[in-house]
Amino acid sequence: MSMDYLARLAAAQSAEERTWIITESLVNSLPDDVRSAVWAAAIPHWFDEKILAALRPELAQDAARLYVELQAFPFVEIFQGRGHNTHELTRKLMLVHLWNENQEEFRALSQRAAEYFLHAEDIICRIEGAYNLLVADETKSPSIMSSFGWELNNNFQFSELDALVNDALEHINAGRLAGNARGWAFFFKARLERQAYRMDTALALLERARADASDDNLKGYVVEETGDVLQFLDKRDEALARYAEALGLFRAVGSRLGEANTLQAIGDVQRFRADNDAALKSYEQALGLFRDVGDRGLFRDVGARLGEANTLVAQGQLLLVDDPKRADALLEQAIELFHQIGDRYSVPAQIGNYGWALLRLNQAERAQSYFSRAAELFEQVGMANFAEQCRTMVSRIETGKILTTADAMYKEKNFEQAAAEFRRAIESEPSARAWNGLGSTLESLERYDEAIDAYTHAITLEPDSAYLYRNRAGIEYQRKNYERAVMDFRRATELASDDSYAWNGLGNTLESLERYDEAIDAYSHAIALDSDSAYLYRNRANDLLELNRLEEAEQDIARAMELEPEHPYTHARQGYLALARGEFADAVLHFEFAASKEDKAEWKLGVGLAKFGAGDVDSAKAIIADASTKADADDKKSFQKWLERLVKSRPELADAARGLLL
Repeated sequence: MSMDYLARLAAAQSAEERTWIITESLVNSLPDDVRSAVWAAAIPHWFDEKILAALRPELAQDAARLYVELQAFPFVEIFQGRGHNTHELTRKLMLVHLWNENQEEFRALSQRAAEYFLHAEDIICRIEGAYNLLVADETKSPSIMSSFGWELNNNFQFSELDALVNDALEHINAGRLAGNARGWAFFFKARLERQAYRMDTALALLERARADASDDNLKGYVVEETGDVLQFLDKRDEALARYAEALGLFRAVGSRLGEANTLQAIGDVQRFRADNDAALKSYEQALGLFRDVGDRGLFRDVGARLGEANTLVAQGQLLLVDDPKRADALLEQAIELFHQIGDRYSVPAQIGNYGWALLRLNQAERAQSYFSRAAELFEQVGMANFAEQCRTMVSRIETGKILTTADAMYKEKNFEQAAAEFRRAIESEPSARAWNGLGSTLESLERYDEAIDAYTHAITLEPDSAYLYRNRAGIEYQRKNYERAVMDFRRATELASDDSYAWNGLGNTLESLERYDEAIDAYSHAIALDSDSAYLYRNRANDLLELNRLEEAEQDIARAMELEPEHPYTHARQGYLALARGEFADAVLHFEFAASKEDKAEWKLGVGLAKFGAGDVDSAKAIIADASTKADADDKKSFQKWLERLVKSRPELADAARGLLL
């Protein structure tokens, strides 16, 4: 081992550099024929005896022996199903060295590899052939990348297109591919990124593609694709500007197919904006161009017929409401074109798209038949996942019909039948909507335990839906399970801080727990969201009265009076404020007004309290005795509190008050 070799190893700055020194030393030590085979084997991604013979025709007779010898080297490994390959790192270093030191040899070996692989029918071999041809002749590389890329794209071979693009990127990253060929690679990579909904990445790649493009045809496709990404991002004015630019570029180079695709895209934007007349005009122009392209080569012809079919589908979707027969006829024409080009995927996909379009038009029943047909056809072409998605939509639409019936029965207060229909919907497809509907129906039937169970099922399915927690909290409140109600109302306000009903419910519950300061805070949140609802001011005023914060209570009651001056609860709050201030005559007037509007025991008890405070004990006793027969526990509790406040302010009434205890 020479001192020079050891010195180079010691001076190496990276693992890659050390690997290359070791590899180079080993390769240079080999016999000429073996060394020649090692270099050739690094050109393709895999090799076997036949590939070695094709790359080194002068060594063809020894290819079998050389293939066996190469397998013994540490940098050679098995390539599953195809032979062997040079280890990735070693291969990368060898290709960098060969490109830098002897490009003529690199291109010659790549040309032989391309000729060998391109004769195969196997698509993977054809991609390998294109990979090698891209660097064999740089004058042909743009057309290779363009034509093969469009072939794979138009035949929906997207995983194969991704493989081709990644192979091109290998050359690009190594500095072996530039110009329009590199631009086409970035363009197709951007299309794949858009299909994967990675729009920012797609836009960045399109910028790189445009920077490389010196050909107006490539520029046109790059600009049009940029428009497609912008359209997806709802930047439709920007998208239309790109499409207009693309039209100019395509017309300048006479690319009628590019022009047609762009007109179809413009029609899509117009259709989204409900400018249907303009969209139909754009689609008609596009159809004329697609049909005029004619037989300009297999790939172009496939692209033209694919574009024509997609345009017919877009036209049909515009006519689904006004002319459904014409819409179906256009779909059938498109299906025939898809069959002609062997596109088995687009037939069920576009039938399903009719279903989606009808759903957006709120025509679920019509959509159902399209989804059913699409599911059957997806199943026939072996696309089980898509078939299942369509069957799910069929089931969902059927469930929607049941829910519509259930909702109608609920509105008609036919609660028993509504509950039965909601249960049918749950059996068909459990959903938060169905469980919530069942919960509301059972609540109306006063079957509270079952209602809580239904709301809990709904929450399990949609744990981030505030209204579900609010609904369950409402029942817990009615049942006086206040701590549970507080938890659910708080969760509702966390999920939807702008839900004034949830804040009000939280305030009511905290008030029942006599946590008045917290209740006031909750009501204040609700008022901030809904400042014109009188009941919120009345509710907050009630707690302010409990805390004897009379001036603040007066302000809230005054605001409630502005909003609902005739409401019994507004006058009742005014009555309590008058009681607290010892203004018993005013209190009587307000409570009597409230009682005249609503036969409520609480208001009559208020009248009795006001008369008692004014010293009219006998009249007070009679009114209170009568009202107590209709009073519930909450009414009686409130009465006792106010009676205690009265006695505290007028101790001379203490003895008489004992006869008023309920």
